[in-house]
Amino acid sequence: MSNSQHENNEHQHNQCFQDVEFEFFGYKKNIEPEVFFGDNERELPDCIVSTVTTKTLSNFSKLLKKKLKPNNVVVTKNSCERMEVFGPFDGIEPAFDFSKEKWGASLFFMTKPV
Repeated sequence: MSNSQHENNEHQHNQCFQDVEFEFFGYKKNIEPEVFFGDNERELPDCIVSTVTTKTLSNFSKLLKKKLKPNNVVVTKNSCERMEVFGPFDGIEPAFDFSKEKWGASLFFMTKPV
């Protein structure tokens, strides 16, 4: 992936998820924390586990076609225009378990709150 493609994907992610309270990037391969949190180009996540807030409630509910509540947890896959949403989950751990079963994601890095 070129640097400009990576920056565009990172920008799209930030646009879609700027109002979530907690967010975890999930990976199926081992990534060292210093690579993830360093200045190097970041690997795109295999999935993202996020909490639903009052600001994201409407959008996540529409995408999921289910009535959600604040503090529900959802798992997303792909960028904004191709986003798939799964859930709701009653907490972070069930969302991690789903992500591991569905995509093999077993390593999660918290990106918010920062």
